[in-house]
Amino acid sequence: MLRKFLTLVAVFVFAFSILFVSIKNAALDAPSSFAAASLKFTVPSESTPSAEVSPTIIPKSNYFLVYPGILPDNPLYKVKMVRDRIRIWFTRETLKRTNLFLLYSDKRLGAGKILIEGGKPELGIPTLVKGERYFEKAILEAEKAKKEGRDIALLQTALKEASLKHEEVLNELKEKVDSSGKSAIEDLLKYMSPVKAKLNEL
Repeated sequence: MLRKFLTLVAVFVFAFSILFVSIKNAALDAPSSFAAASLKFTVPSESTPSAEVSPTIIPKSNYFLVYPGILPDNPLYKVKMVRDRIRIWFTRETLKRTNLFLLYSDKRLGAGKILIEGGKPELGIPTLVKGERYFEKAILEAEKAKKEGRDIALLQTALKEASLKHEEVLNELKEKVDSSGKSAIEDLLKYMSPVKAKLNEL
């Protein structure tokens, strides 16, 4: 029994070592143009028709979106997803889980943005959906933390700022896709409406 346990631990350590080296090498090999595109999160104001601004004014947020890292069109992305799930499984404390889900949500929002602006909406839109589902999980974990009597004031502020940023980016992106893509993003915004209501009730 002990031998099996030690073997399992050794396999996990080996797998994590390979994962770390692979991701590090992928980052080093990434072309400078990719890095520049990944870090660019501002959209020119003229891209939004003035006629559409008045009905749907979205407050601009200064919330910073973290660098998304490897994108879904990279062969190593599946390894990254496995790593993310392992990290979630090992994170049990509610505040830490909230922050982790928020991090994953922000990364997928950023990744979806890069993919759509890079002409890959078929990958970008599903990535946006996954990001907003992670955001919903972050709010559910924050609710648990509050019920446990934890102080969530700072976390609540971060979630609200993130919510504004997510809505801002999604509204920008829906103008950069075709009609079916726009409809999908609008459906996602509708889906997130009750999620935002939960956030305001925290």
